[in-house]
Amino acid sequence: MDHYQQGRAFLSQRELEKARACFIEGLEADPKCAYGLVALAATLGQDMAAPLSRLAKVLPQIMLLADSADPEACFIAARCYETGSGIGADIHAAMKYYTRAAMKGHGDAAFNLGCIYMQMGPGGEQLALEFFGKAADAQCADAQFALGYYYESHGDLSAAKNWYEKAAQSGDPGMVAKYHDFLNL
Repeated sequence: MDHYQQGRAFLSQRELEKARACFIEGLEADPKCAYGLVALAATLGQDMAAPLSRLAKVLPQIMLLADSADPEACFIAARCYETGSGIGADIHAAMKYYTRAAMKGHGDAAFNLGCIYMQMGPGGEQLALEFFGKAADAQCADAQFALGYYYESHGDLSAAKNWYEKAAQSGDPGMVAKYHDFLNL
């Protein structure tokens, strides 16, 4: 059983106690579970010191997995570099690992990479849309929502409706509300 993936699924469904149980149960066998505990603490707004300390201890193992192209380990390495969690912040290293994960179909990595490119302004916009598209194809509701917002702000209401509708199908209340607000324009 993959405790990290199961915990991540519970975390995305906001079943936080089940997520915590999965991550803790998997700590010995899977170093990625340490990152899961960091993500859980961040979600809950809890003190990050203990989970970050645990993550720092296993980060070398995660980096070995990332360097062997494990997409989830690449995503974790990228998040650590992007946020400076357990390692020095380095946006270029984050982009390298996000790209590796995105090219292996990791939707969240593609979405995060798209966000970085979007922050670069007009020069990064086309790359951002490309990675948002990869993430949306991997059923990342955040990317679908981002594409809806992009097309709405650029006047393509048909494309915006399509992406907002796909994002709303995730069941996320905020995305459902935005879709209904969009329909009522």
